[in-house]
Amino acid sequence: MRMVAVAVITFLAAHAVEAQQLAPRNREPLTIHLVNATFNDAIGFVGKQAGIEVEFDESATPERRNTKLTLRMEKVTLEEVLDTLTRFSGLTYKVVDAQTILIYQLP
Repeated sequence: MRMVAVAVITFLAAHAVEAQQLAPRNREPLTIHLVNATFNDAIGFVGKQAGIEVEFDESATPERRNTKLTLRMEKVTLEEVLDTLTRFSGLTYKVVDAQTILIYQLP
């Protein structure tokens, strides 16, 4: 029984690490107005506003990163902005640590 308890605790600890939560330095709602801006510029702006680092996987091709976006969002969460920007560009992201995300292309 003790062996099972240790295995369950180890399993839960491993999944807790995988489920890292984003903790931006700035938690204020974001307002973003883009007119024909590239994904690269937009995600860079959002990263600076929220106080997070944005990294790119090699699968996030220059073509995807240069996707032009026109978008208006007011008083939204960081997650809403990230979800929208990445979806429109054919990309997605995952949280690496509390202040870092990794942008990549869906398989």
